[in-house]
This record gives sequence, structure tokens and C-alpha cells, in this order.
Amino acid sequence: MRTDGQVFIVDSCFESTSTAKNHVLENDRNIYITRKLNDDQEFKIVKIFYSLEQLNHLLIQAGFQADVKVTDNYFIYASGIKSDIY
Repeated sequence: MRTDGQVFIVDSCFESTSTAKNHVLENDRNIYITRKLNDDQEFKIVKIFYSLEQLNHLLIQAGFQADVKVTDNYFIYASGIKSDIY
């Protein structure tokens, strides 16, 4: 296992005011969300809204010493270094 690798993650939080007008966010824990494009095409995408604790736990499980934070409104972000300690 290689150590000292780095990761930086930025993703959106579950926040209904951050989505497009024609998108609806439902807090039903469904990871499949329909996205409609300007040309009316629709696609199902995978979108997982992690909590700070969930993302931190997953990064630790993957061997990273991580620092996970959220902004006031719309984003969750994390930085980490791969460590042989974890």
C-alpha cells in the first residue's frame, strides 16, 4: 500500500435551495435522481448526499487521515492524506 497519497473532495450537500428550478430534492435516501436538461432530455443519475460523519468514516475506512467540513449552505468538502497508520 502506498502512503502519503492525497485526496480533496467537494460535493453538494442536501439543500433544496441549491438545485435547479426543474429539479426536486426529496429526502427519501434514494440515490437515483432524475435530471432534466434544457432540451427536455431526462437522465437518472446516482447522487449520494453524505453527512460530514459518513464521509469522514468512509475516508478513514479507505485509509485516509481526513478533515471533513461543510460550508454554511451548499457544500461538503474533505482533504486527506493516505496513511499506513489507519
